[in-house]
Amino acid sequence: MRFLKSHPLLKIINSYIIDSPQPTNLSYLWNFGSLLGVCLVIQIITGVTLAMHYNPSVLEAFNSVEHIMRDVNNGWLIRYLHSNTASAFFFIVYLHIGKGLYYGSYRTPRTLVWVIGVIIFLLMIITGFLGFLTIAQNGLNTKKQQQQNQQQKQQHTNIIPKPYPYIEYNLESSFISVTLILNAIRTIILVLVLRLLIVISLALDEERKEDFFEKLNTFFRPSEENQESFYLEELFREKPSTESEKIKPDFSTDSKNKYNHKGRRHYSTSRNCSNSKILTEFILNKNLQPIYVYEDLGESFTKKNILEDTRGLSGIYLILNKVTLDYYIGSASTNRIHKRFSSHLVNFTGSKVIKNAVRKYKISEFAFLVIEIFPEIVTQENNKKLLNLEDFYLKSLLPNYNILTEAGSTFGYKHSELTRIRMKTSYSQERRDKIGSLNKNKKFSDATIELMREKALNRIKPVYSEQSLENMKKTSKPIIVYNLDQTVYGKYPSVVLTARNLNCSVKTVHRALKSESKLLKKNWIVDYV
Repeated sequence: MRFLKSHPLLKIINSYIIDSPQPTNLSYLWNFGSLLGVCLVIQIITGVTLAMHYNPSVLEAFNSVEHIMRDVNNGWLIRYLHSNTASAFFFIVYLHIGKGLYYGSYRTPRTLVWVIGVIIFLLMIITGFLGFLTIAQNGLNTKKQQQQNQQQKQQHTNIIPKPYPYIEYNLESSFISVTLILNAIRTIILVLVLRLLIVISLALDEERKEDFFEKLNTFFRPSEENQESFYLEELFREKPSTESEKIKPDFSTDSKNKYNHKGRRHYSTSRNCSNSKILTEFILNKNLQPIYVYEDLGESFTKKNILEDTRGLSGIYLILNKVTLDYYIGSASTNRIHKRFSSHLVNFTGSKVIKNAVRKYKISEFAFLVIEIFPEIVTQENNKKLLNLEDFYLKSLLPNYNILTEAGSTFGYKHSELTRIRMKTSYSQERRDKIGSLNKNKKFSDATIELMREKALNRIKPVYSEQSLENMKKTSKPIIVYNLDQTVYGKYPSVVLTARNLNCSVKTVHRALKSESKLLKKNWIVDYV
């Protein structure tokens, strides 16, 4: 695996075939691109092989084809494979274009990919048309070419001395000896030129290639006036008026380069006040400019910093696994960034994929980044803008921890009256009583009762601090306990103290308080004071 990622050519193949992250909702329609690649490889191999034996002249074209079909080993197979693959090539191309039109692959942020595909399609049509045009043009002057070839053969025959009559025979009746050698040399030169171009492209500086594709992406990116529905990076990011006001963050030194939308500077929560090497490389490779970067997520001061820094803010966040470099992207409305952090990485009530990853790699191997700040307070009216911003990052970065590939939210959604009526009808009082009576008067076996008793006795009781007990006492109502003869057994300031003195659980006391008889363990009657 290390060799696949270190070799310059195999690294490209590995990034597209093995390590390429793909969304989970792909169908068989996404196989057309790979099928076209297979067809292209077949066409190149069979075409180069046929070019070594084919003579593109009016006089010898038919004879060369017959030579391929009859004399060349498996020549008939190579020719038919080349011919049928060419037809399949165009058939799959049209299916591939139809799939792209149906799913809207020409829209942002995939406009550049679509334009490159159209250019390849036009080049393919031009190549096929020029092939037929060459054949048609060669057939215009058939008679004139025959006369010229006859004269040339006569001249070559007269020049050759008589002691070598077999050379005269080869020149007059065989095209193999000279033509095939020339075709082979021409084919070898073509293959060497293609290989040279590949080596030159691999040897180019990575920064030059990134600048080139960035310029193409900027050129084909739609303007904000024409594409207001797509909220790209430039839509919410501040644009300085002068060159001196531009901020270019340096992730390789320290973390004092985090600016929010108000221009304030923020700091990373790493112990050494700088981002780790893995995180720095990830930010540079993805061309991100995060507002906040947090590491050491298991520390209490990190959680406190996230709460304080993101209070009253909304935007896009990223959760990175620094071991596998997998990541998750999500959006948070106003004052909910810390809640999203807690639900995903602390309480595990968010993404199940992140929950399993945190349990496997531990929370210390994760980083939390706020990569974009939404400049407005999120309401029902502008919530669509926040979702469009999240959708941009989902489609441009392609996070493999995200199950859904499109942003969505139930914020501000209201059920219709018809839906509410159906919900009430499906959960009527009759159904509630039926569900409540499922375990009513149900008799358990002695073994089950013993297991339940052992489980209850071995239950770990929570240990509360003095301050917590005082807070519970303030919010709890006092309880009075009666004997069965209505004499007072005792008064307690809270449910917890009542359960502790009566040697039962808090749930048992609450259950008795909610019942009509108020009977507790068949010995006491409990009630609020």
